Amino acid sequence: MENQDFHNLIIARKLIIEIINLEQEISSNLLLNQKITVDNFEKIFDEIEIPLCKIADDIAIVVHQKLFNPVTGYKQEIELICSKIQDTIENSENFQSLITILRKLVNFFDKIINSEDTYPETSKILDGVESICNHY
Repeated sequence: MENQDFHNLIIARKLIIEIINLEQEISSNLLLNQKITVDNFEKIFDEIEIPLCKIADDIAIVVHQKLFNPVTGYKQEIELICSKIQDTIENSENFQSLITILRKLVNFFDKIINSEDTYPETSKILDGVESICNHY
């Protein structure tokens, strides 16, 4: 799934939620002002609101699955890197070495987020963190 697909689905979900909110407000006002019957109000709920809520939920599930399935493929590697980070931090000899290690990690991740839409692949991120840990 491309980034644009994620954006499109998220925008569609947001629009659906807005439609649900507007529908609730308008149908409640119509019922309150006796411009529709309780049966009509319930029909709007059953035929419009419930299906829209289900669609919004389905979109959220698709986005979640597409975002996190690739991440779970790196689960073992992530656990190994986290263990290396923990060992490196725990083995820092003093405050200065701890700050040095943590600053290197901060700078590393700062470079990633500031790379303006050309983010490195997961394997390169893991390798970069591992390299920092191996250095100390």
